[in-house]
Amino acid sequence: MIESYDIEGAKIYDPNIPKFFNTLHYLAAGYGYWIKMKEPAILTLRGLLADPMDQLQLNSGWNLIGCWHSHIQFNSNSFSAIDLPLQPVKSLSQVFQSIDGKYELICNYDDTGTNVFDPNVPEFFNTLHYISPGYGYWIKMKEPATINFSSDDR
Repeated sequence: MIESYDIEGAKIYDPNIPKFFNTLHYLAAGYGYWIKMKEPAILTLRGLLADPMDQLQLNSGWNLIGCWHSHIQFNSNSFSAIDLPLQPVKSLSQVFQSIDGKYELICNYDDTGTNVFDPNVPEFFNTLHYISPGYGYWIKMKEPATINFSSDDR
């Protein structure tokens, strides 16, 4: 099963139910997707890559997004195992500077479990230390804003 969330709300695709019950009808750069697997597999997607200059409108409340930056941006020795160029940052706040002050919390889930970044606590309390293509991120917004990952001068 695949789950996503956009401006209209939750979307699902389940290959085990009749097609007309499915509400997820597209995959798009910038959006996040949760895929429930029966067993490990390799996912290969075909299509146009997202442009690093792309932006995504976020709404108040929870938003599920993907990362379309071309590097793994990390602030510690703990980061994903995806084979992409690495870009160290002092803080994940730098990665989310386009929505600074407009979000409350960022969460993701990987093979280590749930990871959280709260910009209002000291960095060492956070368990989310990287942003990487291939992962989805829940962002709780205080107000609508536009996010981008285009700044490479961090």
